[in-house]
Amino acid sequence: MDPAQSVMDVLASARADQASPELVAMVGRAGLEANLMAHMAVDVARLDDQDMAERFAFHCPVPGVHADEYKTRLLELPGNGRSLVGIRFRGLDLARPFVAVVASEALPGDQDELVAAVAELGREFDRFAPTHVRVFLPSHTVLRPDRPGQFWEKRLLVGRVRDLRAGPMPVGAERLALSEPSDDGWYARYENAFERLVARSPEYDEYTRLESHEDLAELIEAGTLFEAWIDGEWAGLVAVARDGVEGVDGYVMIEILLADHARGRGFGAGLQWRLAERLGDADQLLLGTIDARNLPAIGAATSVGRVDVGGYLWVPVAR
Repeated sequence: MDPAQSVMDVLASARADQASPELVAMVGRAGLEANLMAHMAVDVARLDDQDMAERFAFHCPVPGVHADEYKTRLLELPGNGRSLVGIRFRGLDLARPFVAVVASEALPGDQDELVAAVAELGREFDRFAPTHVRVFLPSHTVLRPDRPGQFWEKRLLVGRVRDLRAGPMPVGAERLALSEPSDDGWYARYENAFERLVARSPEYDEYTRLESHEDLAELIEAGTLFEAWIDGEWAGLVAVARDGVEGVDGYVMIEILLADHARGRGFGAGLQWRLAERLGDADQLLLGTIDARNLPAIGAATSVGRVDVGGYLWVPVAR
């Protein structure tokens, strides 16, 4: 067997075993493992792909670091066993390097094992001077960010479209309507609403980003972008794409934004409920990551039936 395929088989199986029971119930053990293999394929290929490493080094150059060092690595880590890991740059900012743990044979059993693994990764990628290690942990993990500098970044929330549709209508949803954009002013309305949100609440600039006209226009073509209206007045935009996150495939939330006059009035849950009505395949999952600090958004998602199945724990690298 191809060594790369063997690595992918072992680690995809291990990650499927590590997944939250709620996620396994929604996707199925076999389906989750197959999805994880597909999602890991690029990182496994990067173990030996020189061209890919050189492109990475070109776009994210670190002085004195050779292109070979940008390749994904398979390491034996304390408490994790064999682990597929690689260097990343948060937001492609060269000043914010971190090490991503793509998959591992086991999860750390406690903080001591976690800290030991992070120390080993810090030494392995020392020439990049990573500030953190990022690892995805299922929701039932015993590990929590209970040491200085550790934090949850994003949480992954998942629900089946048909189940969201079958749930009770959220309060206020009867006033909400969704429609596909009917004129060229849709992006200006969205951009203005986003800029007003960030100006009013600067912390949201950390939670989300302004999506490009080009990317959102593709979702209009796919029929998965909608403008929101409350009592006939423009009230926001919601968009999804067919994609996957951490072995979960389905409709991935790309944007969900309410205008100023609609925020803080409980319409977030209704917007997702109406979205579920409009999506074409009721058997698919609706999923997306939400910043762990964005408690109103997490509350709106869980209130319509999306389940927290895990999140990204960031652990600082000691210097």
